[in-house]
Amino acid sequence: MKKRIVIDKDKCISCGACITTSPNQAIKYDEDFKAEVIEELLGEEDNIVVEVCPTEAISIIEKEDKE
Repeated sequence: MKKRIVIDKDKCISCGACITTSPNQAIKYDEDFKAEVIEELLGEEDNIVVEVCPTEAISIIEKEDKE
């Protein structure tokens, strides 16, 4: 199982906390200035982006490996 970040754009307030704290720069703003995932599968250190989101718009889910 691998981890995947999910962002609820309806909850995103474009504060930038996730963008500035993501160690591997896996998140950026889209054309509507809402956070979006660039690199879908993340390392364990990226749990910080979930913790810093003030609106709880970001979650990490388990994703099955497809081979």
